[in-house]
Amino acid sequence: LPDCLTREYVVNASRCGSIFSSMLEAGEMEDGRELYLCGKIYQLLARLTEKQQGEEDYVERAKTYLESNYMREISIVELAEQMNLNRSYFSTLFRRKTGRSPQQYLTDYRMEKACELMVEHGCAPGEAALSTGYPDIFSFSRMFKRKFGVSPREYLRQNREKTE
Repeated sequence: LPDCLTREYVVNASRCGSIFSSMLEAGEMEDGRELYLCGKIYQLLARLTEKQQGEEDYVERAKTYLESNYMREISIVELAEQMNLNRSYFSTLFRRKTGRSPQQYLTDYRMEKACELMVEHGCAPGEAALSTGYPDIFSFSRMFKRKFGVSPREYLRQNREKTE
């Protein structure tokens, strides 16, 4: 037996769905049904024996997605579903590999980008908030103060003093 059939693997059904669909259609065939189904079974076995995606692949894909879409509203539940993972399992994997939850990673990344926008590009805190996925300046300011201990305006003032 192939390795993947002797261990407990999570099968990504989306990768096999088309094979199962075509197998169902074989019920309407009159000639060659058995050979057709044998071929589909071999296709299915080939898919199941392919190297399963590793934990690090999931985390890297998630990080890439978060870093590419930080300016949009992101649901961690939907991100986990896109990868065909349970939210809780996905969060555990992510935390194990990064030391942070996916939501904390996203928040930290947004804050880094907001600081960059304000300090290096001269954006106002409100512009930085909208550009980094925060719907309003109030939630942005609250998260900013939680992360850096000062308001965005105070952070800007301190950074201006450092550069002068």
